[in-house]
Amino acid sequence: MEWRAEGKHDMKRVLSVLDLVCLGIGMMLGAGVFVTTGFVASTMAGPAVILSYAVAGISALLSSLCYSEFAVRMPLVGGAYTYVNAVFGEYLAWVTVANLILEYILANAAAIRGFAPYFAMLVNQPADKFITPWQGYNLDWWAFGLSLAITILLTLGTKESSRFNIIVTLAHVVLVVFIIIAGLVKSKPSNAQPFFPFEIRGVFNGAALVFFSYIGFDSVACSAEEVRNPKRDLPLGILGALCITSAQTRDLPLGILGALSVRNPKRDLPLGILGALGVVTICYMLMSAVLVMMVPLAALDKGASFAAAFSYVNMDWARYIVALGALMGIITTTLVGMYATSRIVAAVGRQHILPPFLARVHPRWATPYVATISQGIASAVIALFTDFADLAEMVSISTLFAFWMVALALIWHRYCQPGTGAAPPMKHRAMVGAHMGIIVAASLAFTIVYQVHQQAWIGLVVCAAVAIAATISLHLTCKQYNVPTLYGVPLFPYVPALSVAVNAFLLGQLQKPAYERFGIWTGFITLFYIFYSMPATSYREDRSALPGKAVVDSQQQLAEQESVVPPSKRQLTEQDSTQPQALP
Repeated sequence: MEWRAEGKHDMKRVLSVLDLVCLGIGMMLGAGVFVTTGFVASTMAGPAVILSYAVAGISALLSSLCYSEFAVRMPLVGGAYTYVNAVFGEYLAWVTVANLILEYILANAAAIRGFAPYFAMLVNQPADKFITPWQGYNLDWWAFGLSLAITILLTLGTKESSRFNIIVTLAHVVLVVFIIIAGLVKSKPSNAQPFFPFEIRGVFNGAALVFFSYIGFDSVACSAEEVRNPKRDLPLGILGALCITSAQTRDLPLGILGALSVRNPKRDLPLGILGALGVVTICYMLMSAVLVMMVPLAALDKGASFAAAFSYVNMDWARYIVALGALMGIITTTLVGMYATSRIVAAVGRQHILPPFLARVHPRWATPYVATISQGIASAVIALFTDFADLAEMVSISTLFAFWMVALALIWHRYCQPGTGAAPPMKHRAMVGAHMGIIVAASLAFTIVYQVHQQAWIGLVVCAAVAIAATISLHLTCKQYNVPTLYGVPLFPYVPALSVAVNAFLLGQLQKPAYERFGIWTGFITLFYIFYSMPATSYREDRSALPGKAVVDSQQQLAEQESVVPPSKRQLTEQDSTQPQALP
């Protein structure tokens, strides 16, 4: 499989573990918690938004473990597209990656839409001061202009963008700590009553939407081609992002220094991810708790909720600090989101599933400039016209679908794709497929029963029991043909099976319009695949079969393998190869 650029130039390996850590932080502890908490609390969950973050955190934890195993096995640009393509083939990979591309573009637009309300609070203006009504649309020119400015920054260089992100991210983390401490001082538990104004269903409806705050660890996986040592730094970057995000407490079992020196990845990476994501979730829960205890539900601001909350408790001086912190988070979220989107688009362009000119790398800046500019303009236009509420649900459905596919891909990859030994027989594949089908069917049935009749406990218990029994049977009766040697998901196959079930359940909590847009988008990308991608990839394969092409491809594959070997080891290998070989 060829992943190099179509033209003469490659992206430079300039990112370190610190860069990756801050990329993950910038996305995950960025705009999400600032722009979703007030909206979800006031319209879906009430003070129980605290529990919504806990449910979403469980889903994010399960997905991050699956991503980490794939990132170690396949340190290549493309993220979920690479993983699903290697397991299920091109079409399902295209459906997954097309939804990921849409997810990131909409997430970038949704995040940057939060800039104008917080900026208005910073300059003592009403939250809607910079929103311009026009023919039924609420135009946000701030969002439009900032999207284009961030696009220009990303086009000019990866290292330059990363340096800017590091500075803003570290300042943002300090301000988040301030929000929690200052907010707790002014909290009144009575403001959080009643705790379940929208009943228990509101918790899960809110969880499906606040999952928007957890996207970010997958963005680190998209940077594989620009990482100096991807096999070491990618999993550490995912872990480190979670560690630093949660470093505002003392309960983290693995700090960032531990992340930089993991000696036993099979043990320490899952423990680190578990502890770090747990504390990240606690951070989100604390921030949402502070918000709902500072302000009664009826007085919550849906836009600049945290800044408005400090004004409500007569801490106007703190409002400016909060607004500044929110603006930093919004900028870093958008920057990292656009970075990840451009790398995914470039990876798909190289496979000719999208037009290959999207994979062009600038000879001077070493960035995929066509992909960066294209997705930046798309985000800017969407942010100009579309409100946050419409964007957030579409982001969640695309994210949850992609994570659902990655969990399924990991199960099939372990059981049905050959590692170093013989390929599994067809009977074995059929048995694994049957078990996976039962797990998926039982998970969907559980979700449907819950939606139709929330009190139908017998039906819910039966569906859960069937899914658990199928997972146990899969574990006991099917052999794994591709066991990882460095890092593997713990408690396999129970963790990815649970990820499938939880993501399916959260998908079921989204509203009908989100599914309508998802169906229209999936239909469109399927037609695009049939009429453009399939002919284009067939033409590319035919060209690859021409005489002399195989030699070039083999040289490109060798160059790619060498590019992921640390220089010290590469020099040692070269020295070893020059030593005289002993005669038999």
